[in-house]
Amino acid sequence: MDFKTAIKHEDNDKPVSYQGNQYYVVGHNELLGTVTIREISNSPLFTVSRDVKPEELK
Repeated sequence: MDFKTAIKHEDNDKPVSYQGNQYYVVGHNELLGTVTIREISNSPLFTVSRDVKPEELK
């Protein structure tokens, strides 16, 4: 996935796949070219966000 597509997923609240799990894109850093993802969970308070390269997402 490219950076622009990842931002569209953020804007539309569409889930992405990362290492076999489903995540939401919750932020992005254009300067570093990374996106912040958070795992889809019943307890969002207990999920940890991660910064990843968009190329790692499906």
